[in-house]
Amino acid sequence: WSGVGALAILYGLGADTPAFRLFYETIPGLKNFRAPSMILFWLAAALLLMSAETLRRLTLVGEGALPEEKRGKILKRLRVVGFSIVGALILFGLFPDLPYSIWNGMVDASQIPNYARQPAGKSAFALGAFRAALLTGLLTWATAAFLLKSRKPMAFGLIALVAGLGDLYWVNSNFVQAYPVEQVQHSDPALNALKADTSRFRVFGLPGAFEGLSMSYNGFETVDGRADNESRHYRAYRGEDYQNNPNFMVGLKQNPDGTVSGSAFLDLLNVKYIAFRTPEAPGLQLVRNVSAMPRTFFVPAWEAVSDSEAFRRMKEPGFDPRRVAYVSTPGFTSGGQPADSGAALVSATQTLRKINRQSYVVDVPAEGVLVLSEIWFPFWRVKVDGMETPLLRTNFTFRGILLKPGHHEVTLEYHSPWIRAGLLVSLASLLGLILFAWLTVFGRSRVRSSNPSA
Repeated sequence: WSGVGALAILYGLGADTPAFRLFYETIPGLKNFRAPSMILFWLAAALLLMSAETLRRLTLVGEGALPEEKRGKILKRLRVVGFSIVGALILFGLFPDLPYSIWNGMVDASQIPNYARQPAGKSAFALGAFRAALLTGLLTWATAAFLLKSRKPMAFGLIALVAGLGDLYWVNSNFVQAYPVEQVQHSDPALNALKADTSRFRVFGLPGAFEGLSMSYNGFETVDGRADNESRHYRAYRGEDYQNNPNFMVGLKQNPDGTVSGSAFLDLLNVKYIAFRTPEAPGLQLVRNVSAMPRTFFVPAWEAVSDSEAFRRMKEPGFDPRRVAYVSTPGFTSGGQPADSGAALVSATQTLRKINRQSYVVDVPAEGVLVLSEIWFPFWRVKVDGMETPLLRTNFTFRGILLKPGHHEVTLEYHSPWIRAGLLVSLASLLGLILFAWLTVFGRSRVRSSNPSA
C-alpha cells in the first residue's frame, strides 16, 4: 500500500519531477503512450485491486478474521494518518504559499512553462485543498466507524459512493464550460476584443498562436483540429497537416485596410478572425476575415458530384460557396439556379442549440440547399416542418438540407446506433453484476444456514 500509494503521488506530480523521468525511462512500453502520464491510472487500478482484499479482511467474520487487538491498532494508525493528512491539507488551504515554496524547491521553477501563472492559481489551489481535506476526513471517519469499529460494509460503500460522486460532479461540472479562466490566465487584449464581438464566429490560429486549450477555456470555437477524435474527412479538409493547415491558405490574401479575405475553406468554417503571434509584438494578434460566411446560409444551386470531385473543385480559384453547393450524397441530382453575384445571403436563425439537438427557422426565396457550417456525420436525423428529410453531405465535409421556397422549421437530432448498443451492453453488465451479488450473498446465507457451526 505504501509503495504503490507513494508511486501514485510522485507520478501525479507531473513531468517536471525526477520521479516522472525515472518512470518514463525505466517502465517498458511507456514511451509508446501518447500521454505517458496515463500510467497514473494503472497505479490507481493497483490501489483499487489491493483495497478489495483489504475490505474482505476487515469485514470477515469467523475463521480468518482480524483479531480485535489488531483491529484496534489499525484504527489508531488510521486516525493518526488520516487526520494528519486532513490537518496538512487545511494548513495548505489557509497558507497556499507554503506548498508552492515546497514545490518550487523540488523542481527548477524557471523551466515550468506556466510558472508566471502561479500567483493567479493560488485561490483555486486553496479551494482544492479544502475539498481534499473534506473528502479525506469523511472517508477516514467512515472507515473507522463502519469497517473497524463495526462491520457495516454497505454503509461504508454508500458513504464512499456519495463522496466519489460529489467529487466527480465538482470536477466535471466545472471542466472547460465553467473553467475559472480568470483565476489562472492573465487578461489578453485580443481575447477581450473577441469577447466584445457578440456575433457567432470561429477563430483560426496560425502555428504557435494558442497556448494549449486557452481558447476553449475562454469559450471560443477554433478550427485547428486539436481534438484527437476529429473526423477523417475534416482532417483532409484542413490539408492533413496538423500544424500548418495548407488548405486554409488557398486563395487567402491581405486587403489594403489590413483585413484578409479569399479563402473559401476558412469562409465555409465561419472563421471571422485569424490569430497569430510575432516576436516584435507581445501577446496575441488578430486580423479580421471580411469574407467569412455566417454559421448557416442558403445556396439556390447545387451540383451532385463525388467526394473527390467536390474537393477538387473547391480548390479551384473560381469556387464561390455563395453561388453553388457541391452535394456528394448518393442518389441526389443537380438542380437550382446560381445566385447573382453580390446577392445578399439568406441565413437561418437558430432557436435551439444543444449537443445532440439543434433547431432553426428560415425563409428561403427558391428551392435550394441550406448549408450549415457544422461537420457532417451520418447519424444526424433531419426534420423539415416535422417531416423526415435526408441530410446531405455538402462541400465535402459540411451538413446540407434541401428546402422548398417559403418559411421552414428545421430540426436536427443525433441518433447513433452505437450509443444505443453501448447502453444495452451497460445495462446487461449491470444486471449481471446485480445477479452475481445476489447469488453471492444468497449462497453464503445458504451455507451458513446449512452449517451453523461455520
